[in-house]
Parts: sequence; structure tokens; C-alpha cells
Amino acid sequence: MAGLSLRLGLGLQRPASGGGAGPLLISGAPATTATDEQPYAGFDASASGGVAPYSYSLVGTWPAGISINSSTGAVSGTPTEAGSFASLSVRVTDAETDTADLDSFTLVVSALPSGPTVNADHVFVRDITAGSTLYGKAPDTQCDYPASVTKLMTALIVLRNKRSALSDTVTVQSGDLLSASYSQMGLLANDVITFTDLLHGMLLPSGGDACQAAARIVGDLLTASGGVARFVTEMNTVADELGMAGTSYANTWGFAEANHYSTARDVGLLMEEVLSEPALSGILDKSVYSATITGANARTIFMSSSNPILEDEGVIGGKTGTWIDTTPDPDINVYNLANAWQAPNGNTIVVVTLQSDTGADRQDDQRDLIAQLPTDYPYLATTTGNGEGFVLLEDGASRVLLEDGSSRVLLEG
Repeated sequence: MAGLSLRLGLGLQRPASGGGAGPLLISGAPATTATDEQPYAGFDASASGGVAPYSYSLVGTWPAGISINSSTGAVSGTPTEAGSFASLSVRVTDAETDTADLDSFTLVVSALPSGPTVNADHVFVRDITAGSTLYGKAPDTQCDYPASVTKLMTALIVLRNKRSALSDTVTVQSGDLLSASYSQMGLLANDVITFTDLLHGMLLPSGGDACQAAARIVGDLLTASGGVARFVTEMNTVADELGMAGTSYANTWGFAEANHYSTARDVGLLMEEVLSEPALSGILDKSVYSATITGANARTIFMSSSNPILEDEGVIGGKTGTWIDTTPDPDINVYNLANAWQAPNGNTIVVVTLQSDTGADRQDDQRDLIAQLPTDYPYLATTTGNGEGFVLLEDGASRVLLEDGSSRVLLEG
């Protein structure tokens, strides 16, 4: 049954030789089932007798992601591989180096649901409300073309450093501008624009010019005359802070070059952090925006979101990334999208697809993943607070969702 794990009460004693308070004993009730990428229910191993203090360690080949607190005996973590792991145990060692082991057991880690077949090379889907990964397809494999999803990090760094001064203005320099072949918000040299408008410019129409102008100023704030180079260093520092182990940034706007890459999982972690910032999540949720430019070329710039499924039901914002027939490889066409979707039960789901072949594939991949989620994870379709609810299916059938994750057809429409 979904959401349940099995536990065994296990224990083994071994006489202690150090004259402690009776023989050294260890006890614990291991959870013997888990799901890949989902938090392990865990258990606490507890020692008695022997001579304190005690030290705990894992015995056997445990799944990656599971660890033990050597001082407390708490076993926890999130497994990152599926399979059956036999002959596992926990060992306690006392001050006299006597040991005792739990009876061995087998931990079965089930694979995540495979989800729908998608075109994208890399997929990562996570319920950030529940803290559970739902789907993955090569989520940790390096993607050399993150493209404009890079701008999520650029926006995050700008916000962190200008949070209380977003109304400050920037005077655009010619060096901030990009070739017309790259996405931009439409800035001109000597334009005067606020940081608020620059954030909109980099996240909605995906303006690389907005990234460069903001990064130049913020880089100087981080280190005198640091400029864009210092800003990029900060991008990598924050990536490390967020646990984005498979990511390296070489520029602010997603140009394909050496040492600029990411993974679907890392983009998901970044998206989760961005969504925690109302100033940024509020921008990603907008379909249109207008920026007021002052200076010699005073005008209003009208912008619209590049997110192709922003108006779909439940989608609450996202960022595209596209790399088409340009250097360094003219044969590469990459369509990326990091989206946030609110499930019927209110949970926020991050859906990342990297390296779809076409724009249509990108849209289909995202929609197919979102459509499949309530089937593979029925709790997401729950619309009432007691674990039960109704969902109207595309075929017109109405189903009631039960607490155990099953469903029952009530009315065929």
C-alpha cells in the first residue's frame, strides 16, 4: 500500500568483556522497504550494556544516499539507487571495542514510476512541497546546453544583492548588448532602466542584454571593478551552496561554451530556490509586462513570456532555454523548460525537461509529464483535506480518490 513501509524488530547481543553494566546489546526496528529518490523512513539503533560511549556504523552494502549518525545510531537519508540490498546490519562498538550487530535484513528499494515516454534527454520532476522526487530520466547526466535556463541563476544573484534597492537604475553600456541573433529585451546603449525591469527582461523575453547590464553592476558591488567576471564567480558559488554538483557557469545568459553546463536535477534545485523568492516567482507567473525606459531613447518596452505553456491549467511559471543552429555546433537544436505546476492538492511540482528536439516536443514533454502525475501519484489529485477528493478525467469519467491511493469510478460521462 502506498505510503507504508515494513519494519522488523531485530536485535543481537554479544557479551562484553570490559566489565560494563551487562552484555553489550543493540536493538532497532529497520524499515525494510523504500523508494528510489524518496526519503527513507529510517530507524534508530539503540545500544545498552557494555561500556559507554558507543559508536554506530553500517554493515553491508547499503544503497547510496543512506547514512548513519555514528553518535546517535539514527539511520536516514534518501536512496539514489533501486534494488534489493541483502545482509544489511548496524553495528555498535563500545569503549572497550566490543561490538554487537543487529540481525541482518534485506532492504528493498523500489524504482520510481517511469512516467510517460518523452522526447527530452533529461528529466527531473520533484514535489517541492513534500520533498519527494517523482520522475527522473538521466537527471544527473551533464547537459552542455542549459541555454537560457541559466538566467534563473542570474536573476537569483541580482535579487540577492539588490533586494532592497530594485528601484535603482542602470545606465546601459554598449558592451552589455548582444548580437541580434540572441534573445534580448531590446535595450539600447545609454538606456536608463531599473533593476526591477531588468529582472523582468531576463525572465520573460529571456533577454541576455538585461543579464549583462545587471551583472556588470552587481559584479562591481561584490568586488570593486569585478564586473561580469566577478558575477559569474558568484553564480558558481551559489550553485555550490544549493548543492548543484553537476553545474558550472561561464557566462550570465546561457551561451554555449566550455565549462558552461548543468543537469536536470540541478536546474530543479535552482528552480526550487527561485520559487522561494516571491519577487522572482511573481515574474515567472506573468504573461506580459511593460518596462519604462528613460534617457536619450525614452520609451516603453512591451514584453511577453517565452514560456509556451504558461496559460495551461495549474502552471504557475517557468523559464525556457533554447539553442538553435549556432556556434559551437551548428547541428545542435535544444529546447529546455523548467516549469512549476500546482497540483490539485495544492503541492508545487517542479518539472524540468532538457534537450527536447523541437519546440513542439518541449511543450508535449511538459504536458505529458504533468498529465501523468496524478495517475502515478494519486495523492496529487486529492482536493480535500481528509485524503479523499474528486478528479474529472479527460474521458469525462468522475473518480473518487481514496486515502490508499486507489480510485473508483463514480460516473461515466
